[in-house]
Amino acid sequence: MVEILLTEEEESAEKDLQLNFSFPKKLKIRKKLEYKSLYKSCIRLKGSNIYLDYRFNEKLELPRIGITISSKTAKAHLRNKFKRIIKEIFRLNRHKLNKSLEIHILAKSMSQDMTYIELEKDFLNLMNQIKKLS
Repeated sequence: MVEILLTEEEESAEKDLQLNFSFPKKLKIRKKLEYKSLYKSCIRLKGSNIYLDYRFNEKLELPRIGITISSKTAKAHLRNKFKRIIKEIFRLNRHKLNKSLEIHILAKSMSQDMTYIELEKDFLNLMNQIKKLS
């Protein structure tokens, strides 16, 4: 009986320690008005592959991200690949970000050989710049 209770307590402790890596809709900037309000008071940083606009919004409980890429930049499959990679980078690193941060990512240029590692390095460098500036 005691052994069963210990294993249940251990399991609940493990669940509490696990980070939640989901990507729900409340983490996305989706509406035109949300993008406009972000543009009015944002600061732009430039990386080698992306532009990053950000601001701190004290009303937020979680960091949020919006991704845009022009259809003139690349073909649809490359634009979708870029968005998937950026979402994954954000999803895995959002626990490191300030909870009141709103981010907008714009692609500078696209190429077929752009890799996850390059984009992740660029994104994390820009996040470190934000930490230094704030």
